[in-house]
Amino acid sequence: GRLQVAFEVDGYEPDINEAWSVVTHGVLEPVLDTAEIVDAVALPLFPWQSGEKAFFVRIVPSQVTGRQFQVADPSHWVSQFTGVRRAQPE
Repeated sequence: GRLQVAFEVDGYEPDINEAWSVVTHGVLEPVLDTAEIVDAVALPLFPWQSGEKAFFVRIVPSQVTGRQFQVADPSHWVSQFTGVRRAQPE
């Protein structure tokens, strides 16, 4: 069977205090064509984790959803428990 996957990308624009989120759902397939592999290697992608990256995959999307929203001011999250220290484990 084909592997069902979801991939989420989030971002924040501090100048306008807005955030966005996009989720793609679909199936995973290997990239095997030599020309497509060469194109993939040329992309400006920089893994955060070291180690060999032995193959490329793509998501064939079945659904893409997204939203954009104003980020709530952190002062709205203040409650009677804000700043309360947790008990130390014994």
